[in-house]
Parts: sequence; C-alpha cells; structure tokens
Amino acid sequence: LLEQSKGILPIWLSPVQVAVMSITDDQCEYAKQVYEKLDAEQIRAKTDLRNDKIGFKIREHTLMHVPYLVVCGAREAEEGKVAVRTRKGADLGTMSIEDLIKLIKSDIIQRKTMPDADVEIEKQRQEADKAKED
Repeated sequence: LLEQSKGILPIWLSPVQVAVMSITDDQCEYAKQVYEKLDAEQIRAKTDLRNDKIGFKIREHTLMHVPYLVVCGAREAEEGKVAVRTRKGADLGTMSIEDLIKLIKSDIIQRKTMPDADVEIEKQRQEADKAKED
C-alpha cells in the first residue's frame, strides 16, 4: 500500500492528519490550544513549535505528506482562527477552528482520498501534462 501510494495516504488513514505550526514563539500557546481542540475531536494532529522559518516547516510537513497544514500566526491568534493549506499546496485561507474540524471530519466520514482543493490541483496538472503531449 505504501509503495503504491508513495506514502500519500488518504486523510482517514494518515497517521498524522494535521500539522499545527506556529510562526513565532509568541503563538506557541495558541498553537497548543488548536492542537488540544483537534485532539479532543479525535483528529490525529501534531504541533511544530520549533523556532524555524514557517516556509521550512511547511515544506517539511508537505514532504511528510501531512494532509492538512495549519499555521498559527499573530493575526490568526488574535482572531481565533487558523490559516489552512493542503499537502498539495492549495491555500484554503483562514477559518475558525470549528470550521476546520467540520472540514476534516467530513473528509474522514466520506473516506476521501484527498481534499477537494487537491483534486482541483491534480486536474489542472493532468490537463497541463495533456496539453504538453499534444
């Protein structure tokens, strides 16, 4: 299974479903709160509170094929929201933690192989590849 999927597992099967990252040390407490809310909903999450650049953290978790990447910055902490990306790079914008939980649970219940935003990205890539062949 892992060889065929190249480690890109559907969200319902992925060992880590969400990576919660802080931009600076100031948002670590908020990132921990987000993690605790996800954990309380039985969503497999992990935090990345290291003092590294956010681009580095996003790339690292993308390469680890984590389905959803959640960024907690100063603006998000102030508004009580999170910035959400998918492993394929689709930016889902900012949303409340409750909306994120609904989105993830919906994907899990429907047994989706990838988030809808990733499906669109994959379609665009396939169309571009087909256009190159023609």
